[in-house]
Amino acid sequence: MEQIINAVKNLLDKDNTGHGFEHIEKVYQNAMKICDTEKDANRDIVALAALLHDCDDYKLFGNECAEKLINSRRIMTDAKIGKRIQQKVCDIISTIGYSKRISGIEPKTLEGQIVSDADMLEAMGAVGVVRCLTFALARCNKYGTPLFDKNVWPVVNMSAKEYKEKDRRSDNFINHFFEKMFKLYELLLTPAGKKEGARRHEFMIIFLEQFFEEQGCANWKAYLKNYIRRQRTSISTKATLKRLRDAGKKLGRPVGSKKPNKLIKREAKIKEMLKNKEPKSNIAKKLKCSRSTLYRYLNTCIKKK
Repeated sequence: MEQIINAVKNLLDKDNTGHGFEHIEKVYQNAMKICDTEKDANRDIVALAALLHDCDDYKLFGNECAEKLINSRRIMTDAKIGKRIQQKVCDIISTIGYSKRISGIEPKTLEGQIVSDADMLEAMGAVGVVRCLTFALARCNKYGTPLFDKNVWPVVNMSAKEYKEKDRRSDNFINHFFEKMFKLYELLLTPAGKKEGARRHEFMIIFLEQFFEEQGCANWKAYLKNYIRRQRTSISTKATLKRLRDAGKKLGRPVGSKKPNKLIKREAKIKEMLKNKEPKSNIAKKLKCSRSTLYRYLNTCIKKK
């Protein structure tokens, strides 16, 4: 393992974006702590994956390395790690990272889940704030991006492609909390990871509350409050639905029980107004219904006929 550590250290030692060897050490330590609570996990595979997980990061080495895991395979080959173990480790590394998760890629093995949680925990809490600031400063020096712009709001539901764009206007220190860091808690997979993640998640909320208070940004403080309220509601709802599913409850409306659209009885009047080329917004007002209800009716009931 010492040869692996030295090789990783040589590869990442000069990094100044928060992905250097100090980060690797912390992820390794987190992974070993989670391993202590997961007795069925293969500690050697977890250790290798934790040490190598950023050796082909697209942000540092480009897309080719990220796809082929060139550095990770070379380091393991030089250390005479067997092909079977190499493949298991590479399978884990290929599922690690926030952009992978929002693409629908998730670790399937226990070892992969441990390393994923260990890595995500390092993007949360006080350490996550420091790492985010470190990366933001490097980006600021390179692209001139400010750490905080009161007039540029977060883009909270990005695709993986959008998230990876280097010149994204919203990509700054403060917006990163909303665009990534606050989302990590819901992506944790192990009981130990979730427990530690909850503590770190709360710290980040407190940090931003204080930041906006000191900046005199009442609108941003209100935005934070609403964001967290919606998130907590979503987490609670998902947890309740999972418990019901696990208990064997059937969820959803029974087949055939859907109520008929309330506009069906007024079909003749609707058709007449459409024939007279009245704007749909006016039709909705006359029917005392929302435009979405009217559009849904037009697209389903009338078009089918």
